[in-house]
Amino acid sequence: MKLIKFTLTAHLICLSLWFSVNTTGWARQNPDATLPTAALQDFVEVFERIRQEHVETVSDDRLLELAMRGMLSGLDAYSAYLSQVDMISLEDNTQGQFSGIGIDISLVNDRVKIIAPIDDTPAQRAGIQSGDWILKINGQITKGLDIYGIVKLMRGKPGTWVTLSIMRDGLNEPINMTIERAIIQQNSVRSTLLQGQFGYLRIAQFQDQTGMELRKHMQKLQDSSDVEGWIIDLRNNPGGILQAAVAVADAFLTRGTIVTTRGRYPDNQLVYQATTQNPSGKLPVIALINGGSASAAEIVASAIRDQGRGQLVGQTSFGKGSVQSIIPLSQGRGIKLTTAYYITPGGHNIHERGITPQHLVTPSRDTSDPILDRALAILDGIQANAQ
Repeated sequence: MKLIKFTLTAHLICLSLWFSVNTTGWARQNPDATLPTAALQDFVEVFERIRQEHVETVSDDRLLELAMRGMLSGLDAYSAYLSQVDMISLEDNTQGQFSGIGIDISLVNDRVKIIAPIDDTPAQRAGIQSGDWILKINGQITKGLDIYGIVKLMRGKPGTWVTLSIMRDGLNEPINMTIERAIIQQNSVRSTLLQGQFGYLRIAQFQDQTGMELRKHMQKLQDSSDVEGWIIDLRNNPGGILQAAVAVADAFLTRGTIVTTRGRYPDNQLVYQATTQNPSGKLPVIALINGGSASAAEIVASAIRDQGRGQLVGQTSFGKGSVQSIIPLSQGRGIKLTTAYYITPGGHNIHERGITPQHLVTPSRDTSDPILDRALAILDGIQANAQ
């Protein structure tokens, strides 16, 4: 018992010294704050109990990593601790390639909700839908896992298989889906000409080069035909990089605010403005959204709507209006921390609310696309009135 008490005291002293060295910036921003010594002592006691009495031997490094994971995952659905593997995986995602099944997920009340399947991936081909809930992965219950623990279970070598237990609205029992993992190549933009006159721009996700890719597609369409209007398809787009969303919105706006970020401190208060460059011309714009449109996709949709540049067609969007900053740590690790909220040009915080389009359309259960059909009808009407 004396040895344990001595060890507890030593660890408490070490932690106190660590906090005194590493919280200088925090103390400068919180001059009246004091460190919660009693809570720190409780933490050290729990730490020591685990070291001494857990049925399995756990290293100090592992315990501290678990503590950091728990501290971050308990804040909100999007903050997380990132191991070296997680940091590499995150970089792969933003650059457009990884091995898995191709879905984007969120934690909602400790449950795993699918934001959307990525276009042309094993998940989409297997029938995964926006709004599905993942109950188990390869038989392991997902409740209680953090977001990166869940992602690790689904990732794996190409050609291997993963089984998801899925609960879907309208079903009484979960359904099991066994899906083969593959290299997910995410082409963030594709395009085509509809009815010989309307430029259709599908944006699957916002990556480093999405803004540049979009402008190339727009120029290609304009070089091949007389484009009379634009349709931006943001359905089942889970978001991505903020700067990419700003670049996409800027392709359709010539002035005004695109988005504002609002956090606790001045360096989190940012305003992104449109430039005068205008590859879209003065042509009418329709953006398509649904319950799988989140984050960066919602930034683009709200900017187009609030600035009066175009109309929204579809369903209410997901409602992820928070900013996550990637903060590197030592040894290639890092944290993803929610540091601000997105504020639309109209002054709205859409977090957990979403965006309701001007034209609400119920999706079809067959192969037709009434949301796209409505958008085309609106553009036809605009064109007819202009003549």
